[in-house]
Amino acid sequence: MILIDCPYCGPRNSTEFRHAGEAGKKRDVTTNDPAVWRRYLYQQDNPLGWVRENWFHTAGCRQFLCAERNTQTNEFRWVAPAGSPGPEVSSRVSSQPGEVIERTKSINFTWNGRPLTAYEGDTIVSALMASGVQVISRSFKYHRPRGVLSASYVDPNCSVTVSDEPNVRGAHRRLREGDDVRAQNAWPSLKLDVRAINQLVGRFLGPGFYYKTFIKPQFLWPSYQKVLSRFAPGGSPPAPGGGHGNFDKRYTHPDVLVAGAGPAGIAAAIEAARTGVKVMLVEEEYEIGGHLRYGGPEALAALAALREEVNSYNNIEVLTDSVVTGRYDDNWVAVVQRSGVWSHERLIKARVGTLVFGIARGAARHSSSDSYG
Repeated sequence: MILIDCPYCGPRNSTEFRHAGEAGKKRDVTTNDPAVWRRYLYQQDNPLGWVRENWFHTAGCRQFLCAERNTQTNEFRWVAPAGSPGPEVSSRVSSQPGEVIERTKSINFTWNGRPLTAYEGDTIVSALMASGVQVISRSFKYHRPRGVLSASYVDPNCSVTVSDEPNVRGAHRRLREGDDVRAQNAWPSLKLDVRAINQLVGRFLGPGFYYKTFIKPQFLWPSYQKVLSRFAPGGSPPAPGGGHGNFDKRYTHPDVLVAGAGPAGIAAAIEAARTGVKVMLVEEEYEIGGHLRYGGPEALAALAALREEVNSYNNIEVLTDSVVTGRYDDNWVAVVQRSGVWSHERLIKARVGTLVFGIARGAARHSSSDSYG
């Protein structure tokens, strides 16, 4: 049985639908030649593979639908109301050496309600860019369109809402099946943001104006707050009583903590491990290796050798998708571990002997004293 996911009625048996021809097929209106008309009606190409088609739900909502179907396997990639553009045309680059996506495994997700597909290993932003999406958010103050700047965890333009979780770093978070991704800081939509009207009065909204206005009369502060809160950037908090995930903490006492697992950080961790001390290697990305992950065959070979050597030491603990957030008195170091099977997020409080920053220009070390250098 083949199911078609009708956007109005939900999944239904394909026998309830009538095929209505290939979508986007246009007749040549410049000629009245019967042969051209005959080819248009009866002699269409019927190509193999993924084809956009029109369907009519005869035994249900009686609505026309637009879908993309594989004519060889009868698999439906997406189904949308008639006239919907559907997923954007793919802008994905060809397969690259060392890429982390798995092109044989597809993931379905939605972007502002529109169904899209990605590959396992895609971040939210990489999937959107591959689908031709260029505008990810709006600027905080003037609500100007914003696209990808750095495609890294710290990209300021890629904060999105995933399901009921606001302010997700879209250039870092990897997609999961069924994720509902939406733009934030835009109303009523990302394409048409009414708050962009701020640009018209930009000359009156100088830097810091919000610290010098709405101060008096003081009794109106609650009213000011209700209005201004609607213009505050960022996503909306989850509904009361909604699930917030499981959060926990952990204490540990490594002799050496290396922040950053690029080539310099990995080398520092290996040198420390050779002396027999306990080492914790912390990396912000999902894999260690830094810029070597994006290099040519020589860089990838060097990375494979480094990873193999790291794995050979039982006294090196590798934490990926984690970040060192601060160093405090007595060399207490805070590490946020963002993903794991045990919790949504974990705070690690590490009392370290030596803190090493794995930076390209050399390892900067902080000993157990409070001095810098």
